[in-house]
Amino acid sequence: MAVGSGGREETAGHGRLVEPVPSLRGLALAVAVAERGGLGTAARALGISQPSASGLLAQLEGQLGVRLFERGPRGTVPTEAGRQLLPLAETVVRAAGLLQQEARLLGADEAPELRVAASTTVAEHLAPRWLGRVAAGREDLRLVLEVANSSGVVRSVREGRVELGFVEGPTPDAEASLAVQAVGRDRLVVVVPPGHPWAGRGTVEATELAGAPLVLREPGSGTREVLEEAMARLGLAVRARLALGSGAAVLAAVRHGEGPGVVSELVAAEAVA
Repeated sequence: MAVGSGGREETAGHGRLVEPVPSLRGLALAVAVAERGGLGTAARALGISQPSASGLLAQLEGQLGVRLFERGPRGTVPTEAGRQLLPLAETVVRAAGLLQQEARLLGADEAPELRVAASTTVAEHLAPRWLGRVAAGREDLRLVLEVANSSGVVRSVREGRVELGFVEGPTPDAEASLAVQAVGRDRLVVVVPPGHPWAGRGTVEATELAGAPLVLREPGSGTREVLEEAMARLGLAVRARLALGSGAAVLAAVRHGEGPGVVSELVAAEAVA
C-alpha cells in the first residue's frame, strides 16, 4: 500500500484510491453534540476545548462530504443528513468501545480485573466500602477505580473503558444507550459558615438561593445538574461565584467566606457535625 498525492491511499498495481476513514474522535463528538444539543456542552463532556471541537467537527463533515448540524433557535440540531448518519456514527463509536474492552480482556494478566468509574462524591464516600465488599475473599481480583464527574463516568462506560459506573443525579443521555439502575438516594444541602445570616434557619427559600452568588461544583457534576434542574422547574436559575471540582473544595471555600455552597449531604455531614 502506497500513499498517493493528496493524502489518499493508492493500492499498488490497481490504481484504486481509498478515501480516509472518518475520525473516531469526530464521530464520538458528533454523537455527543446530538445527545446534548450543543457543541460547547459536548466539548466539555469529552474534555476538549470548544475551538478544538469545532475543528474536529468541521474535519468530520469534510471527510463525510455533508453537513451534520445547523444552528437554530433551539440550539445545534442535526440536518437531514445528520439524522440519517448519526445513528450509524453511534453504532461505530459503541463498537469501537467494545473492541477496546475485548482487546483489554485478551491482553490482561491471568488475574481477573474489574474496572469501575465513580463520580467524585460516590468515589469519596461510598465506592471504597462497596468495592471492599466485592473484593472480600478474592485475593485474585484486581479492582481499578477511575474518578471523574458524572458526565465523565457516563462517557467511560459508553466507550468501554470501564465495565461499571456510579453517578449522581439524572443521566438522560446515558439512559438512551446504557442500562441504568438506581442503587441509593442522597440529598443536596445548602451550607454556610456559622456567622452567615442563613445559619441556624430551618429552610432557605428557592428565591433566596437564586439571588445569592453560590459556591458550586463544576458543570458536568451530578450535584450541579440536580440543583440546576430543580431550580429550573421553579423557573429559577443559580449563579456560580465559584465552580470547583470537588465537594471538599466547596466546603473549604464556604469556610473561608466565599458564599453559600450546595453539596451532597454525604459531603457535608462531617463538617456540619
